Amino acid sequence: MRLLVEADEVTGIRDSSRLMVDKVTTIPRSKLGERVGQLSDDDTIRLSRALVVFLGLAGT
Repeated sequence: MRLLVEADEVTGIRDSSRLMVDKVTTIPRSKLGERVGQLSDDDTIRLSRALVVFLGLAGT
């Protein structure tokens, strides 16, 4: 499950990218580099909904 994030002024990224909802993982904060962009409010909502479905947390 991959969500497309478009490159624009809101995201601040140079190239369109895909969020890999099916590849959820954790990393130590010390391993993070510079911020390369941010999600728009709409993309954040799309990601949250996709995670709920992927993780099986959606109500039946």
